[in-house]
Amino acid sequence: MIRRVFSSFASFALLAFFAVLLTGCGNYGYKKDEYSKLAVLVPLGPGTDGKPIDSNQSIELILISPQEGEVVTGSEVAVTFILKNYLLAEKGNHVHLILDNEPYIPWYDTSKPYVFKKVAPGPHVLRAFPSRPWHESWKYPESFSVVRFYVKEKTGVFALDVSQPFVTYSRPKGEYAGEAAKRIILDFWLSNGQLSDGGFTVRYNLDGKTVILTKWEPIWWEGLAPGMHTIVLELLDKTGALVANGWSRTERTFVVKGEEALPSPHH
Repeated sequence: MIRRVFSSFASFALLAFFAVLLTGCGNYGYKKDEYSKLAVLVPLGPGTDGKPIDSNQSIELILISPQEGEVVTGSEVAVTFILKNYLLAEKGNHVHLILDNEPYIPWYDTSKPYVFKKVAPGPHVLRAFPSRPWHESWKYPESFSVVRFYVKEKTGVFALDVSQPFVTYSRPKGEYAGEAAKRIILDFWLSNGQLSDGGFTVRYNLDGKTVILTKWEPIWWEGLAPGMHTIVLELLDKTGALVANGWSRTERTFVVKGEEALPSPHH
């Protein structure tokens, strides 16, 4: 009994030590949220609860720049947007910015633009949507925004037909350690279509194991072994063929670290 009490006290003290180590004098704490079931180190205050300001209203995101069809004259692309009914905070609520089909950039500030640098000349696609602190996207129709634009020259064909069904890969991404490695989310955004039996489906393959999804909702994996993992996400039509649109298939790798690792920051 004494040993169990000491073990619990030691665990709590260790978490507190990590909180101080990672955040300095800021107002942070470990919070076990109702969605991810994880004890995550988050700042305490507005914009950290993963909820809309008004739970009776949707969350809306509108990309302001670049604009559809715009030709950006330089290699730097400044992204600005309007976000309604959702507060952002460092390491809390944020927005996922995806240029073409690269891994997303998390952005926590509506007061200034995010700038993509060294963007190649030609056509590009920018997608954006709000996310909870644990990187689960909000799936209101108004929450997703997409624009197609050019850099330096108005030549080439856009990779994505935004009028047709398409999928946007979000998570997993990067490295997972500590509490974050215990439950890992698979999340994506579906546009211009619905998943169903006999209709559009999403197929994912994790380390050689294939699963077909007929509902659009996040998937949580528990107890993944330490090491590198490979995930493939595909959008299929009613015949089971890959949808003929840009980035209907995305392959990524991510790393799960052993229990000895320190709690990882948000990526």
